[in-house]
Amino acid sequence: MRVKISRIKNLIILVLILLCGTVLVSCKKEEKILFLDSLEVQKLPNKYEYIEGDSFDITGAQILAHFKNNIDEQITKEDVTSYLTFSVTTVSSNLENVTASYKYLDITKSVSLNIHVTPKLSSIEETTLTVLNKVGTNNSTSYWYLEKYTNYVLCKVIVNDDDIVLKNSITNSDSIELTISSFYHFKGIKDGTLKIKVTADGLYTINKYLTNTYFLYDTNNILINTSLLAKDGSISVYQIEINIPNTEINGLTEELGLYVSNTNKTSSGLSQTKGYDDFDTNESLCYTYIYNKESNLFTHSPYYQYGATWGNTNNLSVKGNWNLDNDDFTENKSITLTSASGDNNIYMYKDNSKNLLARASFTALSVSNNESAPKFGLNVTTPSNEGFFFYIDAAVNNGSFIGTKIGYVLKNTNAYYGNWTEFTNKNVITSPNSYQGNNSVELAIYRYEELFLLYCNGVEVYRLCSPKNIGFENAYFGIVSFNTLIKVTKYELTSEQSILNTYNKAPLEIDNLFTGDSYVDTCFWKDYFYAFGTESANIAVGGTKTEYWDSADMVNAITKAYNPSALLIHIGVNDINGGKSSAKTISDIKALYASYLEKLPNMKIYYYAMNINNFAPGNYTKYQTVNNNIKDYSQNNNNLEYIDIDSIFGSAAGNAVGQFLQEGLHFNFEGYALWTKATLQALGITRSEGNSILGDNNIYAYTSGFNFDSGGIIVKNIALGDQSIWYKNISGGDFYVEIKINALGALNRELYPKIGFSIKSVNKSLFYYIDALNNYSNKTGNYVIKNTTGQWDWSAVGSNFGIGNVDYYMNYKTLGMLRFNNKIYFISDGNIVKQIDDIFSEEQFGVSLYMFNTEAVFKDAMLLTSSIEVENKLNSYNI
Repeated sequence: MRVKISRIKNLIILVLILLCGTVLVSCKKEEKILFLDSLEVQKLPNKYEYIEGDSFDITGAQILAHFKNNIDEQITKEDVTSYLTFSVTTVSSNLENVTASYKYLDITKSVSLNIHVTPKLSSIEETTLTVLNKVGTNNSTSYWYLEKYTNYVLCKVIVNDDDIVLKNSITNSDSIELTISSFYHFKGIKDGTLKIKVTADGLYTINKYLTNTYFLYDTNNILINTSLLAKDGSISVYQIEINIPNTEINGLTEELGLYVSNTNKTSSGLSQTKGYDDFDTNESLCYTYIYNKESNLFTHSPYYQYGATWGNTNNLSVKGNWNLDNDDFTENKSITLTSASGDNNIYMYKDNSKNLLARASFTALSVSNNESAPKFGLNVTTPSNEGFFFYIDAAVNNGSFIGTKIGYVLKNTNAYYGNWTEFTNKNVITSPNSYQGNNSVELAIYRYEELFLLYCNGVEVYRLCSPKNIGFENAYFGIVSFNTLIKVTKYELTSEQSILNTYNKAPLEIDNLFTGDSYVDTCFWKDYFYAFGTESANIAVGGTKTEYWDSADMVNAITKAYNPSALLIHIGVNDINGGKSSAKTISDIKALYASYLEKLPNMKIYYYAMNINNFAPGNYTKYQTVNNNIKDYSQNNNNLEYIDIDSIFGSAAGNAVGQFLQEGLHFNFEGYALWTKATLQALGITRSEGNSILGDNNIYAYTSGFNFDSGGIIVKNIALGDQSIWYKNISGGDFYVEIKINALGALNRELYPKIGFSIKSVNKSLFYYIDALNNYSNKTGNYVIKNTTGQWDWSAVGSNFGIGNVDYYMNYKTLGMLRFNNKIYFISDGNIVKQIDDIFSEEQFGVSLYMFNTEAVFKDAMLLTSSIEVENKLNSYNI
C-alpha cells in the first residue's frame, strides 16, 4: 500500500511541477525579431561616368540596410556595402542605372544607382559610301559621310578630338558647319542655300540665304542628333547627324553641292568666353562635294572658293586677277588671267595622289610690264613653296611673242634656282603662232610615284626623277605666268586609269643616261643636245653631291624611268668643295656604283674625272686622290670606265685651264667642245672629222652644232649659244683664212647676232665679226678682245667700219682674215677693211669660225699657212 501511495504521490508532484512550469513560461516577456525593411544610399560611388564595356565600380559608396523588429517597429541601420550584389558587372551602352541588392533571411531589398555610359567606338566607321575626306587640325580629325536618299540628304560627321572633355565647355567649342546649295563656285551661291552650325553638345543654328544675305531660319523639319562616343578607352569622339528633307533645299538636288568644315577647338579654348556664333570657320578645313546622279553619291569637288577646278589649295594662295566665271564642268570651260604683275599663280584643288595627270592648254594673250622673257605653264608645288615649273618660253621682240622653247626649273621657298633647262632638241612648238589667237599648246605632267613625266602636245620631253626638294605626299599642281596674260582651256586633273594608260611610264630604253652635278647639266653643257640627240637623256642637277644620286628614292626613280646601256656621271666636286674628305668621297662614289649596278647589272658606268679649276685650286690634290683611286678601281671592274677629263684640260690652274672656263669653275663653250669630244670617244661613237680645212685643230675641238654635207664642202651651224669650228692646220705663225658666209637667221632670241673669225690663245682671244643687227641688214663690222679669264671688252670697241655692200643674209658673202709681219688684217669681199697691230706675238693659237646664236651655212673655205703664200696674198691687195 505504501508503494502505491508513493507512486501516486510522485505522479502528483510531477503534475504539479509541469503545471508550475507552464505558469512560469506564460509569464515570460515576448522576444523581438529583426526584419529587412529597405536600403539607403548614404554615399554614391566615386565613379559615375562609364565607357561601354567598363566594369561596374562600387568604390566610395556606402549603402545602409534598414531593419524593423516584430514588437515596437523601431528601425536600425547597418552598413552592408560589402555584402551587396549588382545587376551587372560590365556596363552596356544602353544602361542608365545599376541595381544593388542585399538579402537578409528570406527578404531581399534593392536600390538603383544612376550612371552615365558613353557608347564605345571601336574604330572610325566605314560605310559603302565614298569616304570623302578627313581634315586634321591640332589633335582632331573629322570624317565626313554624305548620301542622297529619295526624300532627304543625310550628312554625318565623326570628329575624333583628343581634347574632348565631358561636363566642360570644350564640347560647346567643338563644332561643324554644313552649307548645302546648288553652286559652281562660292561667289555664285544661290537663293535657298542653308548654313547649319552644330556643336558637340547639340547646340545649333540654321541660316538661310536669300537675296544676297543670310538670315536666321527657324524650322523643325531638319533633324539634328549629336552624341559623345568613346574610342581607345577615352571619351574623345563626337558624332553629328543632320537629316535635311528635300523640301528644305528648294528642289536644288539635281545639281546639289555641299560645303563642309569643322571648327574644332582644343583645350586652350576652355578659357574662352565666345558665344557660339562668334566661332570662325577655318577655311583650310573646308571641303565641298557635288552630287553625282549616276552613282547617287556625293563625290569630292572642292571648288567652293573659285571655280570647279582652280583656286587656292593647302596654304597655296591665288595671285593675280583670274576670271573663273567659265570654270565649270562643260567642254568649253576656261580661265583667264586678266591682269598680271610679276609672278601669277593659281592651283588645282587638293588632289596629290602618286598616280595622277594634270594637263592644260595655254593661249598667250599679251605681255605686261615690258617683260622680255615671259614664261607660263604648269607647276608642281608643296605648301612650303618648293617644287618645279614646266614652262613655255614665250620670248618677245618688239612686243611680239617669238619664243618656241619649252623647259623646266626647280624652285624652293626663296626663288627659282639652279638651271633653267630648255629642251632645245624638242621642237614640239613649231611656231609662236601655235599658242596665239585661236591656237593653244598643251602641257601635261604625269606623276607616277617617284617620277614626273613632262609632255608637250602629247610628246614626252623629259622625266624628272625624284626632285630633292619635293615632298611627294604634299605636291600639288597649278599654273604660273610671268607677266603674261593667258587663257587656259581643256584642263583636267585626273587619276582615271584609262587616261593614264595612254601615257608611257615604262622605262625608256636609251643608249646613255647623263647625270651628276652642274658640269653635266645642260644649262652649262649646251653642246649636249646636238651631240647625243634623242638616243640619250640628261637628268643632271646642279649643286648635287654623291648622296643625292645614291638616295633610295633617286635610285628607284631613275631605274624606273630609264634602262640605259651606259650611265655617265660627274660627281664629287661639290663633296670635296663642301668639306668632305677624299676617303669619304671615294667610299660614297663606290657605294653609288653598287646601288645602280644592283638594279641594272648589265649597265656600264662612266666616271668623269674631276679637273682642276680656278674656283677652288686648293682642292686639286683631293680631286687627284679621288681620281686616281676611281681610275684604279675602274680598271678592275668591267662595268666601270674612267674618262680622264683632267688630262685633257692640262691638269694645271691659271690661264692654262682658265681659257676653257667661263667663271673659274664650269667650262665655257670651247671647254665643253673638248668635253663632248672626250665623251664620244669614250663611248666609241664616231665623230665627224669635218672636211680637209675645218674641224678640230691640235688644241681645240669644234662644237657640236655643225653639220657637214656628204662631200664635206658645206658646213652648217644649227646650234644655240656660242659656236666655233676650227681651221685644222693653224697653231700659230702667219696665215690667211677665207670663207663664204650665208646667214639664215638668229637663234635663241639673239638681239645682237655676230659672225666672223676668232683667234684664240692661252692668254687672249680676238673676234673679227660682222655686226649683224637689224635682221642681218647691217653692213658694218668690228673687232673685240678679251683676256682668257675675262669677258669680251665691248667698252673698248672702236667705231664700226664698213664691210662692203654684199648681202650676207640668205646670200653668200666672202669674209677673210690675214696675219703677217706683226699685223692682222680684216678682209671683206676681197678688200681690206681694217688692220690692227698683232697682239699674239709668238704665242701658239688657233683660228676658228665663230658666231653668237646664228644659223648659217659656210662654203669654199680657204687656208694659207706658208709665209710666202700669205705674203703674196697680202700683196695682192696693193697695200
